[in-house]
Amino acid sequence: MYRQRVAPGFGARLTPFLRNLLVALVVLYVVQVVLESWMGLPVTALVSLWAPVGPAGSTGMFHFWQPVSALLFNADPVSAALDWLMLFFFLPPTLDFLGRKGSAKLLGISWVIGILVGFALAWPGIVLGAGPCVGITAMTTAMIVVFGMARPKAQILLFLVLPVKGLWIVYFEVFLLSLFFLFTRSLESAISLTTCLAAIAWMWADGNPRTLLLKLRLGWLQRQRKAGSAGHGRFDVIEGGRSGGRGSSGPGNDDWVH
Repeated sequence: MYRQRVAPGFGARLTPFLRNLLVALVVLYVVQVVLESWMGLPVTALVSLWAPVGPAGSTGMFHFWQPVSALLFNADPVSAALDWLMLFFFLPPTLDFLGRKGSAKLLGISWVIGILVGFALAWPGIVLGAGPCVGITAMTTAMIVVFGMARPKAQILLFLVLPVKGLWIVYFEVFLLSLFFLFTRSLESAISLTTCLAAIAWMWADGNPRTLLLKLRLGWLQRQRKAGSAGHGRFDVIEGGRSGGRGSSGPGNDDWVH
C-alpha cells in the first residue's frame, strides 16, 4: 500500500507572508520586554486574556482588546520561541490545505469558541483563576489538527526518528491537552483544549455546521440500529407448534423456530 511521506520538517517553508508575520511577532515581543522589564509598565497584564467573571464575581481584569492582543504578545522567552517555531512548522501546511480565507475562518472561529468555553468554565470555578492567557499556543493546536486530519495516513517522522501517521498526532495532541487541563485547570489550558476540539469538529464537518449535525445524527442512528440488531440477532423457540397438521390425528406438538 502506498503511503504518503512527509519530510521531518512537516513541509514547512519560510514564505514571505510567514516571514513578515514572524518578524512582526518578534518585534512586538521585544517592545513588550523593554516596556515591562526596563520601564516597569504592566504590559503583559494589559495584553493578556483574562476571564471577565469568576466565582467571586467580576475580575476587573478583562478588556475588549485582549482576545486580539493575547495572540500578538507572549509570556517568557521560551514560550515565545516555542510558539514561533510551531507557527513556522504548521502555518504553511494549513494555508496550503485551506487557503488564507479558509484558514482565517477555522482559526478565528476555533479561537472564539475556545474563549467562550474558557470564560464559561471560569465563572463557576471549574477553571482555577481568571488568567492570564497569552501567546498563540491555542492557535497552533488548531493548525496541528489541520495538518494531521488533512494527511491522516501520511507517515511522519516525529522527532526526526519516530514514524507515525498524521492522524495519530491529532490523537496525541488531544491526550496531552486533556492532561494539561486536568493537571492545571487554568484558563489557558481550557482555551487550548477547546480550540483544538473545535478545529477537529470543523475539519470533520468540512467547515459546515449542518454537516456536523447531520454526521452526529447519522452516527447516533447507526448506533441505535446496531443495538437493535444485536438484540434481535438470535433465534427464539416458540412452543406449541401446529395444530391438526398434515398426517396427524390430533393437535400437533411441533416447535416453530423463529
